Amino acid sequence: MKKLKMISALVLLLSFAFSCSNDDDQTVHKEYPENMLQRWDGQLTQGELSGTVTAFVWNLKANGVLEVMEGNTVIATGSWYMNGNVFNGTYTLNSGEKYSYQLIKNKALVMTGFRGLNNEVAGAGRIFIFVV
Repeated sequence: MKKLKMISALVLLLSFAFSCSNDDDQTVHKEYPENMLQRWDGQLTQGELSGTVTAFVWNLKANGVLEVMEGNTVIATGSWYMNGNVFNGTYTLNSGEKYSYQLIKNKALVMTGFRGLNNEVAGAGRIFIFVV
């Protein structure tokens, strides 16, 4: 009986030990810094080393709203957030194409990185974007 109590206590102790996790917090900290809330002009290079260069304009708004502009017309909307110095954004064009971005904010008003299709964050072009 004493051995059974000892084994039960050991099992209980081990279940508590393994139920508590020391894993790092995987929560994404979404931030919307005020200095990001403005117009960003960018260049998208499609292709590995040299390819088609396309100009685009983003208007970043409060609460994570991303507008893709063509002139003064909004042609797509999506969402954005910062996690430290990493910009994450997505939007869907009227044609249904969804783009995802993960850019590094290198300087106060410059970001570089990649564009991806659907939920990928790379593979569809290199990005250079800046505030005018």
